[in-house]
Amino acid sequence: MRLHCFFKRKGPQPISVRTHLVVLVLAPLVPLLSFSALMFWRDVQLRRDAVERGMRNTARALSLAVDREIGNILAVAQTLAASPHISAQDFKAFYELSAGAAKNSKIAAIALFGRNGQMIINTTEQYGTSLPNPLRGSKKVWRADGIGCRRATRQLRQFWKRVSRFFPICSWASSPG
Repeated sequence: MRLHCFFKRKGPQPISVRTHLVVLVLAPLVPLLSFSALMFWRDVQLRRDAVERGMRNTARALSLAVDREIGNILAVAQTLAASPHISAQDFKAFYELSAGAAKNSKIAAIALFGRNGQMIINTTEQYGTSLPNPLRGSKKVWRADGIGCRRATRQLRQFWKRVSRFFPICSWASSPG
């Protein structure tokens, strides 16, 4: 008989007032919270996209500004490289021309090096001032004639290849004097 009581069908249980109140409160809150979460996520996405777009535009503008400056420097370097004062080894006239070009084009300094690495002119110093040789005491020998580096480190060769494409370097075989 006990088993029979256990399987006895019970009628539908009435829903309590508390359950009705909970359902009435949650029914409008669930869609509202879902919609709020969706809008928050979309706002974060839009802000991230705006920041990325702004950074991309800033990078593009900086790239164009750097390209323009490199173009200006390259034009000055090519003009100075074609100067007849270099082949005539008239370094005082070349210094005056370089100093004027550096001043007019807002380039900080222009320096001219010999094949041995000796600095011949530097527009930050007066002409005739004794200038240092940055390679003095170095066992590495390099040439600045556009051909490349000789017996230099691999990093210096890679650097020279990259730089020499954009900046022609003037040099000659004889020493100044």
